[in-house]
Amino acid sequence: MRVAAFDFDSTLVTTSSGCLWPKHGQDWKCLNSHVVPRIRDLHKKGYALVIFSNQNRIKGKLDGRGATTARERVDGFLDKVGVDVPMSVFLATQKGDKDLKHFRKPLRGMWDFFVNEASIMWRSSKGYTDGDPDIMVDMQHSFYCGDAAGRASDFSD
Repeated sequence: MRVAAFDFDSTLVTTSSGCLWPKHGQDWKCLNSHVVPRIRDLHKKGYALVIFSNQNRIKGKLDGRGATTARERVDGFLDKVGVDVPMSVFLATQKGDKDLKHFRKPLRGMWDFFVNEASIMWRSSKGYTDGDPDIMVDMQHSFYCGDAAGRASDFSD
């Protein structure tokens, strides 16, 4: 299985308001005109499409304003890409000592969860069986695209 994974903010989308952080759920636009066609092309080429995003503003309040804003922005993007293009979305909502499963990027908790749990659903949707060699992630033909590399000088939320 080949995986095309992306950060969300400042990689696939940016704010339509021009602010660094979104003000509401409709405060987004695609980063550029190439995003949607490229995502659709990767789907046609058989990639499993995944978004991994740090969304610290949600914290533990999954029904709060931050969660609603994040959900509306992601849903809007997925609608723009099209319902015929399945994507898995993982949002890290905690950081520091509250991030017990190390989901926050640049840690690999979201990736490990995808590989161990969520990719099972993707593989079964493609008709793979447990004995099929294609169910393993093909690391040589998979990639992650983001806007920061986790360096001390990089921004973070």
